[in-house]
Amino acid sequence: MSGGVWLVATARLGRPAPADEPYPHICGITVDATRRRDRFRLTRRDCPACAGRPG
Repeated sequence: MSGGVWLVATARLGRPAPADEPYPHICGITVDATRRRDRFRLTRRDCPACAGRPG
């Protein structure tokens, strides 16, 4: 998939995350909840790059 970007990672990181590279880590990023106006910090379990990795 040359030329594309990882959409969620691009939005969360605030920079292009090229799709021809491995999915970037977004764990540790603080994001705003869309409906409740809360802020929360993404953890390893929220990060697709960490998914399925042991502990």
